Amino acid sequence: MADEKFRPRPTVYTQYGSGVIAMDKKTRVPRLSGIVFVVLFCFFQGCAARHTIPQISNALPPNELAYYSDSFDELRNDLWDRTGLLFRQEQLKNFRSADMRIEHGQLVIRSHVGSFSKGGLGSNFMLRGDYDVQIDCQFNFIKEPVDMDQILSFVALEQGPDGHETRGWVSMTLIKVPGKENRILFNYRDFRDWERILKIGWHSTGDFNGTFRIVRAGKRVFISYRRGDGPWRQADVFPSIGGDTHFGMVCQNFILQRKSIHATQPVIGRFDNFKINAAQGILEEDI
Repeated sequence: MADEKFRPRPTVYTQYGSGVIAMDKKTRVPRLSGIVFVVLFCFFQGCAARHTIPQISNALPPNELAYYSDSFDELRNDLWDRTGLLFRQEQLKNFRSADMRIEHGQLVIRSHVGSFSKGGLGSNFMLRGDYDVQIDCQFNFIKEPVDMDQILSFVALEQGPDGHETRGWVSMTLIKVPGKENRILFNYRDFRDWERILKIGWHSTGDFNGTFRIVRAGKRVFISYRRGDGPWRQADVFPSIGGDTHFGMVCQNFILQRKSIHATQPVIGRFDNFKINAAQGILEEDI
């Protein structure tokens, strides 16, 4: 298949966390347009507890879930929207949306040089109840010193109890900031207060070619990853408010706190095979 570039849609880029809420006409559950998938790097190390990943009971039949899985052989506007949010005036003044396209059956996000740059996709659907999702990702860190950050993330965003705002935020992130080692960072925070990280942990890593997985069962979210087709490594377990959940992926060259950048090389992230292994319910938007 020939390379296919993502067809741009209107994207809201704002600063200091002001988002745009759009009401879902079909389910009357609002979602966040221009959803932010921001990584706030933290210098604390957490301990990952061992838990058995649960099986999802009362799940929808596989044929009802298959439509929402994505092999990224083409860009599916029925499943995904471009998303992004900026938090500092310095970033807004010198920002370029990352290039997103399909290359060889993968979604490739490539940041621009010379500016703050990020790109991502957020789901046009939400999962309700318990779920089990995964996505393949590939990320090669730039080896020489550079005055920028390197970030790839897979995230789950939970709606609050009243369904009118995004509350819980779970992320699995490959990250490198100048002077620090490469890490797989996993954290949980309250979406309303970016400075308040409720739980965080990390593992050291080299270049990554594997799979991220997020499983929710009741009031807990289990996160794990694997390299290639190897065994799953459990990373951590986070609390969950049980709200309807969006998913997204992002690649960018800056962390939240960065005020200046000298990006001389692109940050390149690759995603493939988004798969819903199990889910108790799905909420759609009118596309």
